[in-house]
Amino acid sequence: MRRHALAIVAGIALSGAAHAAVELRTLGGPDDPLRAECERCAEGDYFLDNGALEIAVGASHRRDESFYRFATADAYGSIVFCRPRGSTARGDAMLGTPYLRIGNTTHHLVYEEVRVDDVGVGHPTPRARIRASVERELGGGARVRFEVRYEIEDASPRIGVRLRATNVGSRTLDGLIYALFFDPHQIYDFSPADHAAHRALAFRGYPRASHLLAWIDPTPRVAASEDRYGWDGGMLLPDPVSIRLEPGASDERHYALVAGSDSATVLARAYRELAVTSHRVMLEPESASRDFYEVAIREAGSQSIFYRAFRDRPEPLAIELPAGAYVARANFFPGVDECSFTVPSAGGRACALRDPPLGRARFRIVDGAGRFVPGKLSFHGIEETRSPYFRPVNPAYDDGYWESYKNSVYPERGGSEVALPVGRYRVVASRGPEYAIDERIVEIDAERVEDLALRIERAIDRSDLISMDSHLHTLESDGSVDIAAKVRAIVAEGVEVAIATDHNFPVDYRPALAALGLEGELIAFTGAEVTVPERLDYNTYPMQLCTEPPIATCPRLGGAGAG
Repeated sequence: MRRHALAIVAGIALSGAAHAAVELRTLGGPDDPLRAECERCAEGDYFLDNGALEIAVGASHRRDESFYRFATADAYGSIVFCRPRGSTARGDAMLGTPYLRIGNTTHHLVYEEVRVDDVGVGHPTPRARIRASVERELGGGARVRFEVRYEIEDASPRIGVRLRATNVGSRTLDGLIYALFFDPHQIYDFSPADHAAHRALAFRGYPRASHLLAWIDPTPRVAASEDRYGWDGGMLLPDPVSIRLEPGASDERHYALVAGSDSATVLARAYRELAVTSHRVMLEPESASRDFYEVAIREAGSQSIFYRAFRDRPEPLAIELPAGAYVARANFFPGVDECSFTVPSAGGRACALRDPPLGRARFRIVDGAGRFVPGKLSFHGIEETRSPYFRPVNPAYDDGYWESYKNSVYPERGGSEVALPVGRYRVVASRGPEYAIDERIVEIDAERVEDLALRIERAIDRSDLISMDSHLHTLESDGSVDIAAKVRAIVAEGVEVAIATDHNFPVDYRPALAALGLEGELIAFTGAEVTVPERLDYNTYPMQLCTEPPIATCPRLGGAGAG
């Protein structure tokens, strides 16, 4: 049986140094404005505004879905939305239900009771607490109770989270592995704790379009090894260290979620939570471009990533870092620059990152008769010239993986103009293993536009064989490119038959082939990689893509392939 204790607070608006209240209401139906912005919200969910954050907590049962399209945590009693107050950026996430690891299987528990406490009707409230609980029978007289408590204080960018496990059974729980589920629904992140050198820096940053989300999780975890990794929402993390609980004994773990539009302030809070001294430094990116760029900071010794984000415009950027030596990199797409600095820095200035001047050249790939060849051009910087990094998908908006290294382009019929930083490059034209390559040393100048044709011919005739790739992903699941970019790439590598196998989602490449004018270069089949983590993972094809309900009326195609 579940019980709800809900109070509605009349809030006091923030004004200067005035004290703010935590306001709480329940979300309405489809006409509620927040419903359009909160993909995972539902009517009746609790919505809290503490003057710094907007937060939604699920008040009904519904299973969340990972980007692999399988069910994970239940929304009842979970935080399903969190973003800075006044932001228009997405705030969807899934945080708060406990999970057990038994063997190699994750068991997501479902809360039986949710309570909203510490709020009064009609007067300001400095804090709100939400509690949720569930008991799980483990067999043989073993039983464990989990209780989570979210603590939300007025004007604070932080949500404190406590998870308590209590042995309410009659026998000792030995080897209990549990943790709090957190899925930010974002793959693009950074964490200094990715390397053994900084195990104590147990937080992950999730840069979003207008703010930074930091998840502080100091849960002790086993030494990393391939067979001990478990699936925790959007992350693959080592399993938590197992504990022993006598009957009546409890174990408590503390977490925190921090969100804010100022990255330095969010990072400072994360380091303070972990009792690590940090210092503020200023990076100075300089570019004439108004398009997005990426900045990343890694420690010089360990290569641990201490910060990265896609940003809309070059402007001074304050960052909080522990003492040490660092390398900052700016990817201006296609220009790249790096600089080194130490923390603390004199005057708090780290270094400047400058977008190099651009030139242009027009490239074509043709055969000996001058006919178009749908191949690939790869650019490699020579001597002082850095290799370019062409524009990837912006993961702050897309939520998926991205091309972390992209030095190739795919010229169209008639050629394509390519912008490149001024300098010298080795340019290589290719089309898979059956073709020879052509390469040139090219000098890119800001004053003139080169027009170059690279010629490649088929060098091996294997018309008795078919080149096939039967396992392909796009941004429809865990790939790093969209469908059009995937089609260009596989054609340019000489693949003749392609089978789309995004996870749990049939994809049809044929419309992209038609739009790109490449229908005669590739045969595409619709398929899917059927995935249930910890259970099964295999490719199936061919499949019929059906977009019109009811699905049961779709024609069925047989056939399967091992994945």
